[in-house]
Amino acid sequence: MKALFISSVCTLLFSLQAYSQESIKFGKIDIKDLEMTTYEPDSSAEAVVLWDEGTSQLSYDQRKGFYLVFERHTRIKILTKQGYDWANVEVPLYHSGQDKEKVSGLKGATYFLENGKMKTVKLGKEAIFDEKVSENWDNKKFTLANVTEGAIIEYQYRIDSDFIFNFQDWSFQRNIPTVTSQYTAKIPEYFRYEKFMQGFHPLSDIKEDRETENIILSYKENADQGYVKKTNYSTESLSFTKNVTTWLAKDVPAFREEPYMSNLNDYISRINFELASTRYPNQPVKQYMGTWESINKTMLESEAYSTDLNTSGFLKEDVSALIAEAKTDEEKIQNIYHYVKSKVKWDNRNRMYPTSSFRKVLDDGEGSSADINLLLVNMLRKAGFESDPVLISTRGHGMIREYFPLSSQFNYVMAVVDIDGNYLLLDATDRSLPINLLPTRCLNGQGWRVSKDRAGWVGLNTKGNEGYSAFVEMKIGENGSLGGKIDINYLDYSASNMRNRKLREEDNFKKYIEESRGWAVSTMELKGDDNIYQPFRMICEADANNQIENLGDLIYIDPFIVGKVDENPFKLEERQFPVDFGTGQSYNYVFTLEVPEGYKVESLPQNISMSLPNNDGKYTMISALAEGKIMVRSSFKVTKPLFSGPEYLYLKQFYAQMVDKQAEQIVLKRID
Repeated sequence: MKALFISSVCTLLFSLQAYSQESIKFGKIDIKDLEMTTYEPDSSAEAVVLWDEGTSQLSYDQRKGFYLVFERHTRIKILTKQGYDWANVEVPLYHSGQDKEKVSGLKGATYFLENGKMKTVKLGKEAIFDEKVSENWDNKKFTLANVTEGAIIEYQYRIDSDFIFNFQDWSFQRNIPTVTSQYTAKIPEYFRYEKFMQGFHPLSDIKEDRETENIILSYKENADQGYVKKTNYSTESLSFTKNVTTWLAKDVPAFREEPYMSNLNDYISRINFELASTRYPNQPVKQYMGTWESINKTMLESEAYSTDLNTSGFLKEDVSALIAEAKTDEEKIQNIYHYVKSKVKWDNRNRMYPTSSFRKVLDDGEGSSADINLLLVNMLRKAGFESDPVLISTRGHGMIREYFPLSSQFNYVMAVVDIDGNYLLLDATDRSLPINLLPTRCLNGQGWRVSKDRAGWVGLNTKGNEGYSAFVEMKIGENGSLGGKIDINYLDYSASNMRNRKLREEDNFKKYIEESRGWAVSTMELKGDDNIYQPFRMICEADANNQIENLGDLIYIDPFIVGKVDENPFKLEERQFPVDFGTGQSYNYVFTLEVPEGYKVESLPQNISMSLPNNDGKYTMISALAEGKIMVRSSFKVTKPLFSGPEYLYLKQFYAQMVDKQAEQIVLKRID
């Protein structure tokens, strides 16, 4: 029997062709970079990455086999005080059981000019410490000292990892500009990693090459020769090819976070790696990336999605009581849904697997998304419904890439139930939402239905909107004040937000309204604040003196006491990534004003009606004077929650015109 007993003793590397890539030497600083005061392509930048180089490769150790080595070298120019935070660096490290990723070769320095000469302050051991982040992740943290405006910071480190599935991804883009970012991956022929690029900044260059590596394997073999036991030693040379790819990005602009983005990490320029399969010499292929169907099968075979979802007999009595008097399937589902929602409070943890038994979850009255929604599936099945779990990725976790069948893309589970030939998606974690509305964090593309017979993708859509209907009746007082009745019906997701706000503010809700709106509220009445199937209605008597200005013989009134859009949220000249509202938008507003005696209408906002292409959005404003009353009616609707990059210009222009329109005022003039 042969056994490997010493590590590899030599490696021979050579390139198949002339191959060049950029590189810089640690500590060799160009004086021009130190003298730089602003970065010309982006004068607003707080800092700029001068150099960012990474290399990941699979190396071999005879005692433990192949392992990952990642090396990084980064140099950043600090331009303003706001950029000082770039001197605080975190290196994430994965660990599982006794195995953990380890950092070595860590060094850093700060460079700055003093009396025209470069000074260097090296990273000290006292500035390096460890931080526990979660069950499987830690951070190695360090802070570079003596950072000032104009300084350059530089650091370098290496990570050794036994987790070959954790091949380092690489971001070419940050929220500060980057001059040069370069990443090299060296992957032996025995490994197949799927690679996918994301983002919109084009790469400057991609180079592909090969290296041949020779390793010496040593064996020992025990042999019986009569009464003599003998150990024979032998060696074997193994040669294999490494595929080497280098990606280079130059002059990468800062990634600016814009409104209505689901997750900025989905859109920065980045390359991602996923281990698809391995095939070692004289061994069969081992698949790591299968198909969605194989993932479905694995989930169904897990205890949580097989045994747990179909057992818990103690729930039968509760289910029978809940559906006993229900006249329709809709009522039965609703009764079970509200029972789970009322009994178990969400603990703000996103999970795919339950953390406790259903009995314990009910006893504790608190649980994760998986605890709550898998309990819901279990009880719906006991009521005779076809119900299954649906795996999703929340908006904060990132989009699902359907061409990469990996369960790690999911971080959350909800429920689905079939009714009258259709399916209804359910999530019982948010007590402020009715049964037909999913939490906005869940509105993110598609989810995978885990089922033996009904598996597949389901759209995470909603019929609900953000919005309200508001009615405002105002009068101008003798002292020039503007006051009256404000009646707002908040709908769907806006109603949920207001209920949660009232819950947070408790007795200070009136004060919150006054401070956030600029009103002086004398009376307030709330309706539907404890009924999630009704709009949240707020009726106020209030002065809104921030909306009126008296100038000599003229009175200027801003009619948009509620919901004025005074700034266009879309400021980029062009936007390549989508605009993701999450839900539709529907805002209707009616303002009326009695014209005071002794005044006439000098001007009113001009009427307008405009639409987005394909009627994906519409804005109208109508103003009129009749029987001594001014009326301004405004209606804003966006029916499509997701707009592509090419549609951005239309959306930007649409908002710009609405902002201009809502800036128009009512002008009254004193009658001589």
